[in-house]
This record gives sequence, C-alpha cells and structure tokens, in this order.
Amino acid sequence: MARVFLTGASGFIGGRLADRLVARGDQVIGLARSDAGAARVAAHGATPVRGDVLDRDSLVAAMAGCDAAFHVAGVNSHCPKDPDGLMRVNVEGPQNVIAAAAASGIARLVLTSSAASLGEAEGTVGTEDCAHRGSYLSLYDRSKHEGEQAAFAAARGAGVELVAVNPSSVQGPGRKGGNGALVIALLNGRLRAFVRTQISIVDIDDCVEGHLLAAAHGKPGARYVLNGATISSAEALRI
Repeated sequence: MARVFLTGASGFIGGRLADRLVARGDQVIGLARSDAGAARVAAHGATPVRGDVLDRDSLVAAMAGCDAAFHVAGVNSHCPKDPDGLMRVNVEGPQNVIAAAAASGIARLVLTSSAASLGEAEGTVGTEDCAHRGSYLSLYDRSKHEGEQAAFAAARGAGVELVAVNPSSVQGPGRKGGNGALVIALLNGRLRAFVRTQISIVDIDDCVEGHLLAAAHGKPGARYVLNGATISSAEALRI
C-alpha cells in the first residue's frame, strides 16, 4: 500500500483517479481548497487535507509521508471569468507542486497536462514530439502549454522525475462541464447549432488508466497523449 498525494480529487478526472487508487489499496491524500471540496474528496474514499496549489507551504504539509504524487488540479475553461487566476493556477501551480514534492522527498510525479498543449500545425496530427506552432486558440491552451514547459523545467532543477499525460477531451459519466455541457445541451434541445469540425475524445476510465500507467512505467521527462478517437463533432454528439 502506498501513500499517494493527489490534487484535483474533487474534480472529474481526479475524482475517478482517487476511486482507482483507493480501490487498489492506496491511502490517498487529497488536496481541498474548501469545505465543499473536502466533502467531495472524502466521498471518493480519500483523506482531505486543506491547501491550495498557489500556497507552497500548504502543499509541503499535505505531502508529508507520501510516496508518490499526481497533480491533476487546474482551471479548465476557455472563457475564464478570471484570466489572471487561470494562468496562475495552470502555470504557477505545477511549479509549486513540484517544489513541494522535492521538499517532501517525493521522487516521482505525474502531471495532468492537455492535448491542447501539443500545438500541432494546421493539417497535421498532434504527437508527443510535434513542434508547437507558436500560437494559441485560447488562453486555456496557452496556460496548459506554458504550464507544462514550466513544470518540466522545475522538475529538472529540483531533481524530480516528472511524467506528463496529455488527455484530449475527456468524456464519460459525471462530466457536466466543458464539451460535456454541449452534449447535455443537445440532449435537452438547447443546442441549436454547432461547429462542424473534428474532435478528439478519450473515455474517462481510459484516461485514468493512462495516469496509472504513466506513474508505473512512464519515462521521466516524457509526455504521453491519451486519446481514444478523433471523429467529427456531429458523430461525437450522436454518440
């Protein structure tokens, strides 16, 4: 049994990851910023510890005695009400978590990045090794790319083994926000039009499995795209 530190356990991906970790017998310490967040963490069988990814001291205290760590938390919005806050959480947050892991003696950490950070050129397929095109479709895309770069730099400086996973659009039971909100709007008759484009999606359980595989077998300094299918937006909505 391992003692595992996890940010984002109150959210969609982190909550399902907490379920898997607890089910295999790990003791999960879940970071929570509020009482409501702590209740959601506890509902997954994890032990909530109050703290914030922007408060490095709280992270060090929460990680005490942990053997491994997953940093899943982040602001997931393409139209943020607080753009500066989004950048701080998604860029400074990973650096703080890595610094706290180093201070706590945690040698290995898995970062939940995003396929949006790949930045593949138009007309090409995004891969782990593709060169970023140098422009962004949204502030969120920029934050995930810059956050991933900053995280790898911080890990190299701190001597922490960092492995990144880059999920595409994560869908499945319990998803209410992001692209999931579009699906719900369609089913309820509120979505009158949508953009005809290609969309890459990954099932939530496959996404969680990718996190576990990255922790067990991922190469330090590497990133791994997690994707199930790339299909038309019309087909995705029909499914």
